[in-house]
Amino acid sequence: MAGRIVLYGATGYTGALTAKTMVDNGARPVLVGRDRARLRTLAEQLAQAGDGTQLETAVASSQRPGPLRDLIGPGDVLVSAAGPFLKVGRPAVEAAIDAGATTWTALVNPRSSVRCSRSSARGRSAPAPSC
Repeated sequence: MAGRIVLYGATGYTGALTAKTMVDNGARPVLVGRDRARLRTLAEQLAQAGDGTQLETAVASSQRPGPLRDLIGPGDVLVSAAGPFLKVGRPAVEAAIDAGATTWTALVNPRSSVRCSRSSARGRSAPAPSC
């Protein structure tokens, strides 16, 4: 199975802009956020602006990595646009590492941003800045 792009924090300002850019460039990300109604609204807007294809949506909490980890799998790419990053960034990256997915988070602040992948995180108990 080909990996998916999982956009975490899709209904926020940055997430919605990222989702639109992805769709405009032919990607079909899985939209993930906390609010089912906002996810549905965003998916409908993107379908109308795009080719009419409805995007998959999923609800996941930012409090701990479990729900997000259950959603993603090996080969998936997690793009985290959820914030505030210092609060929800680490659980998102931990979930992706646990699931064997590749992770990417926007560089917001060089001291607080995390960029990790399966290969760079092997052997770590937690993500490290610029790993």
